[in-house]
Amino acid sequence: MLLLQTLLPLNLPLIGRRPDFLLVTILVIALLHGSRYGSAFGLLAGLLQDLFLGGLFGVYTIVKAITGGLSGFIDGKIYKENFILPPLVVFISTIIHEFLLILLSEKLLFNLDFIYFLQKLILPAALVNAIFAFFVYLLFYRINKYGGRTYG
Repeated sequence: MLLLQTLLPLNLPLIGRRPDFLLVTILVIALLHGSRYGSAFGLLAGLLQDLFLGGLFGVYTIVKAITGGLSGFIDGKIYKENFILPPLVVFISTIIHEFLLILLSEKLLFNLDFIYFLQKLILPAALVNAIFAFFVYLLFYRINKYGGRTYG
């Protein structure tokens, strides 16, 4: 997924953003298998993102583990056959993820026009991730239901 994230130039035409493949995958796994899997997969994916994409080391590890864990608390409280709720959860979780990144990135925290950042970056990213999450959730749900756990 990290390779897809960095190599695939997939921007949605009207929004001009590409989905965060890692985050969506973490959140879908958390929704299907709970907070333990979400946190573990978030920790691993965040560590890989920190290693390969640089920046302040540990930020993605912490943020993706927290976001995956929080989203996994919904497991057992919703029907897994409900394909409408996962994109909504991914939308909200993306907003939480981006705010946590801002809080842990000192440069962004003090030099940020919050309203502009919310309108131009966070909400479009959340919308793209929610759209993408519908298809990823459907795929992972079917793999999990008919093919057993082939991941996580």
